[in-house]
Amino acid sequence: MQLDQVQIEALKFGRGKRGVGYFLEMGLGKTILALEEFRRAVKPLELDELRATRLVVVAPNSFKSGWSDEIEDKDFPFVHHIFVSGSKTNDAFFSIQRYEKPPILIINYEAIRSPEVLLKLLAWMRIKPSMLALDESIQIKTHDSQQTKAALNLAKEATIVRLLTGLPQTQGPHDLYPQLRAIGLFTGMKFWAFRNTFCQMGGWENKQVVGVKNAEALARIMAPAIFQARKADWLPMLPRKDFSIRGYEMSGEQAAQYKQMRDEFLLELENDEIVAVDVAVSKYEKLSQIMCGFILNESGDPRILVEPEKNPRLLCLIDLLAQIEGKVVVIYRHRYSFEILFSALKAHFPAFIKGQMKPEETGAQKRRFNTDPMCRLMLGQADSVKYGHTLLGGEDAKDHCSTMIFFESSYSLDTRTQDEDRIHRRGQRENCLYIDFAGADIDRRVVRALQKKQNLYEAVFSKLRAAEPVA
Repeated sequence: MQLDQVQIEALKFGRGKRGVGYFLEMGLGKTILALEEFRRAVKPLELDELRATRLVVVAPNSFKSGWSDEIEDKDFPFVHHIFVSGSKTNDAFFSIQRYEKPPILIINYEAIRSPEVLLKLLAWMRIKPSMLALDESIQIKTHDSQQTKAALNLAKEATIVRLLTGLPQTQGPHDLYPQLRAIGLFTGMKFWAFRNTFCQMGGWENKQVVGVKNAEALARIMAPAIFQARKADWLPMLPRKDFSIRGYEMSGEQAAQYKQMRDEFLLELENDEIVAVDVAVSKYEKLSQIMCGFILNESGDPRILVEPEKNPRLLCLIDLLAQIEGKVVVIYRHRYSFEILFSALKAHFPAFIKGQMKPEETGAQKRRFNTDPMCRLMLGQADSVKYGHTLLGGEDAKDHCSTMIFFESSYSLDTRTQDEDRIHRRGQRENCLYIDFAGADIDRRVVRALQKKQNLYEAVFSKLRAAEPVA
């Protein structure tokens, strides 16, 4: 199999090193890189190469099938098993005495939280030299979570440990601490010492991470173990990203509900010197729901403000789809949004990726979108579609996908960036167009901050006290 140059350079960098972080932007082939490294580790050709004959891949649940697809599509000489909680096939895989080919176990982060599952994994890894790949290792950014502790226990048993992520931190250097521990860095330093050394604190009672300090020292320590790569450097011919905002007018009740909640929000901002980021985002999410035509109560059930057939945002989406050639990915967040989108867009035979789907179901929907000319749309739940999926459609212009529409957007920069790169990756031959909806001034501020990859609180909420009009 022919590797890309970035993968070749990464393999050279990782040679002979037990712990390495491959911080490659989405679309640069992290999965293929890890599988090829494992293939070489099974039968090392040089004395300085490390050996591993088993591989444990810990991945977000929504991308377990992506690893399986790559193994089969690229004809890697492995036998693999996707761990499914509660399935008897797991024990059957663990109990095999001799595998016909080097075995790979693909398991999701939530599953390793179980003490019973963790003990079985550790026992399985101890039988033979094992490699551990932590896919989207940002999943272990919380230093004291059960998930992180389980991942670190697995890392201790592995002869080779690899972090795979395009965005290793979302809030500050403290996100890096558990990931760096997994590959053998800062093992003698406690979390609070790490945070005090490398994080600039501020905000409420000086308890929020607001910046970085001693950045050069941190970079020097990380350098021998971290390989970073950007698409702009390694895929210079990759088409650009273009962004557009489509405005619309809310219906009467929507507008009234929005104004009331917005005024209450602004009043709270004016009265408080500091509003916690999560509180500000939570309040804006309510405003966003209103702009989508509903509002969720405390139990998560929607109160309908405008019926779907009269929903301005939905009608704007339908008009857009009539103007766009090719396939389109539509991003949403809430369950009710999926219901109205799937019902209103049935004529496009939409595929979908959402929460609680089994890996084989996700794989089937993804294949339908990429190969079936009748299937024009992919409805992607923001957090479920963000990891590992390639959604480029077919080769013909009418079947190709280079457009993503955010019916609803996530307010996590990690999720937003990951979602965008489902269509902005190797194989994309057209400029990618991303369209957001804005029904009010705050909506435009948030959209622009997301498009520019700015911190939402600093770019939007901390400046809303002035509340100047936005064109």
